[in-house]
Order: sequence, then structure tokens, then C-alpha cells
Amino acid sequence: MIDAITSPVTFEELSRCAEPLRSRLLSLFEDIRLPDLDEVESGRLAALYLSEGVIPSEHVNDARHVACATVSKADILVTLNLRHLANERAERRAGAVNLREGYPVLRIKTPEEVLCYED
Repeated sequence: MIDAITSPVTFEELSRCAEPLRSRLLSLFEDIRLPDLDEVESGRLAALYLSEGVIPSEHVNDARHVACATVSKADILVTLNLRHLANERAERRAGAVNLREGYPVLRIKTPEEVLCYED
């Protein structure tokens, strides 16, 4: 069973889209819940990802996405962001920070890597 969650960061980003795209995208999240989130802890973890070069410092929201998924105990973060998130380097470096900070390794994948297709 898949229990899909999203972070508050997603809604912040979508709120900046122009209509009618914003409404169309937000409707995709109607059945996806927001987890209970320790915002102080996710902020601390995001700052670590940035300060340690896991995520480039100018991409704060990318670090926030990883931190929210980690603190929410997600198994996998699904993203289309290949440059800063869905790649071997980012997954390993975020995993190292997570392990050091007492969290499990977060897998970071693209939608294609997690969706099952039937022939």
C-alpha cells in the first residue's frame, strides 16, 4: 500500500503558479495528506543539507523537501528534480547526513522509478 504525503513546501511552490495551472495542479493533491511535521527539526536538517553542500545553497526549497520527507519518516521522496535531488550523489550525501543525525536513509527517485506499469 502506498501512503502518499506531501510537504507544505509543495503548496508554497504551487501557490506561485498562474491560473488556471495552479488550480489544476492543486486538484492533484486533494487526496494527499500533509504529515504532522516538526518544523524546527525539518528546518535544522534542511540547514545541514545546505551547509554541507548536499544541496546547493541557492536551492533552499530543495533542501526543505528532503528534510520534510526525512522528518516525516517517508521511505521515498519522489521528484522530477534530477539536477539537485533525484541522482546518486544527492541521495548518498543526504543519506550520510540522515544517518549521522539519527534518521534512516531516504531514497530519492523519479516518478518513473516508483510507478508500476502493466503491459
